Amino acid sequence: MIIPWLSELDGIDYPTQIQQYLIPDIFPNDGPPHEHHPHALALYHAILDLKAQTVVETGTRNCRSLRIIIEAVKQTGGHAYSIDTTVYPLRVRESTDTQYVTLLTGHSLEVPWEQPINVFFSDSSHEYNIVMEELDRFWPFITTPGLAIV
Repeated sequence: MIIPWLSELDGIDYPTQIQQYLIPDIFPNDGPPHEHHPHALALYHAILDLKAQTVVETGTRNCRSLRIIIEAVKQTGGHAYSIDTTVYPLRVRESTDTQYVTLLTGHSLEVPWEQPINVFFSDSSHEYNIVMEELDRFWPFITTPGLAIV
């Protein structure tokens, strides 16, 4: 599936022309403006475009991507699940509404999962073998239409 607005990002004067694609300001005083990064825009708008009800992220770490996901599922009425061996719930609580997210502690290949996924975002280990194992693990649950982002 090609997301129509994504092709509009090709060839733009980054970052000045990207302003029209801004994500809500969810990182006040929190480092660089992550919402300007093209991958963050793609993630946010993919969730909105698919009207995703279930979004799964592997690799919570500092919650930056998770907060983008949560802002998007607020708009779709969906729910986010973030899987990591170490979860930082305080950062989520400080930054957003926890009613939109479930934090799952454990290895992404071992945490039980049985429900459909509209958007899957593999962001744990960036090693080829782990990414492929995560795709093998979660692919059967990705809906049509659905999206896997690695």
